[in-house]
Amino acid sequence: MKLLIIADDFTGSLDTGVQLSKNNISTYITVDADHIPDCLPDCEAIVINANIRHTTPKSAFETIFAILNKLYYEGLNVYIKTDSVFRGNISAAFAASMKFINKPLYFIPAYPELGRTTKNSFAYVDGELLEKSVFSNDPRTPTNSSDISSIINKNYNLNVQCINYNNLKDIKKSDIKNNNIYLFDCENNEQLIEIGNIVDELNGYLFSAGCAGFASTFPSHIEFKHSESILQKQTNDKPLLFISGSANAITFKQLKYAEKCSFPVFCLSEQLNTYINTTNIDNAQEFIDDLTFQKLVEETSINLHNNTSVILATATEKNELLNFDLLYKKGKNDEQIHNYIAEYTSNLVKSILERVPLTNIVIFGGDMVAAILQKLEIYEVRAGGEIIAGVPICQAVKDGKQINFVTKSGGFGSDNLIPIIQNYFMKG
Repeated sequence: MKLLIIADDFTGSLDTGVQLSKNNISTYITVDADHIPDCLPDCEAIVINANIRHTTPKSAFETIFAILNKLYYEGLNVYIKTDSVFRGNISAAFAASMKFINKPLYFIPAYPELGRTTKNSFAYVDGELLEKSVFSNDPRTPTNSSDISSIINKNYNLNVQCINYNNLKDIKKSDIKNNNIYLFDCENNEQLIEIGNIVDELNGYLFSAGCAGFASTFPSHIEFKHSESILQKQTNDKPLLFISGSANAITFKQLKYAEKCSFPVFCLSEQLNTYINTTNIDNAQEFIDDLTFQKLVEETSINLHNNTSVILATATEKNELLNFDLLYKKGKNDEQIHNYIAEYTSNLVKSILERVPLTNIVIFGGDMVAAILQKLEIYEVRAGGEIIAGVPICQAVKDGKQINFVTKSGGFGSDNLIPIIQNYFMKG
């Protein structure tokens, strides 16, 4: 292993891992930090889903520190993968990794290909300040600041040095200090490549951070062995099962577009509200035996057997989220509600797979991906490729059969993304 990537959720793990695998660099991804194998697979890179986006800063710090304590050795390249719109426990992740590794941290958070750029240490989405973008209204992790330095220092007092692109070539290795975070501005792919060259000269690839954007520069600067591509695209005789666990407005637009394109969309919000109000989360069999649950499994299975792709969505529009909001008044907190949603939906997918031998599954939302894989007792996957930037594919083996999992974060993609994914597989 030449590279360790630690990500805060599973979609982040995948879209970073594929930056390597699409260059034929063997990359394994763990579904969570609790299932890191004692004997690591023979690979060039391993990605650990630390699953810390929604935990407390203290818990996030301890998780990152424990991962490094188990896997780090001197000379290993380490990358702390952050969310491209700065959600989650970035401050805690940096504080823990810097305490353990004791090297300067080079932070390049831009992903220009997806419209995520940084200028004067402020974050932009498609040219708009992050705090004014759609991500400011994220129902679970809203971003209310565009000032990257303040985000880094949200929970821990860290030393941040901002590097304006115009001053890039003025950086001297002799001036670099171990206790500093070096934050780089970046507005396009050309700048990203140039920053990669500078960081390499500073030995920054030994300890860096950012999203999948900067990870795309790794193959040019780390001496990986290359192997044959593992991605084997399935043919057009297999339908796709789409599962949306996202409450982002961008995903809602994608679901509406898919409905207009005649995709069957089953909204789960009513069933979820009933389940959360009436069932103990530890008694899964109670709702699995329920007639409503079984009817949904049957209808979905019939469509799939008839070679019709199906979409299951925990919500399809903002108004449906109001039902979940009412649950807060009944004593349910955010974490409990999301645990219920994950448990119900992952059991639904498992029940469908017991009836239909699917080979292609598409999941929106990092938390939902991890929940479904855990329910299927899949704890390790191999990164494959990308359908388009930001939509990676990984492969797993379940009961001796290969399954492709396509994922994306909730807040990404054009309105017609679902047909794009469908067409990718239809081309064979």
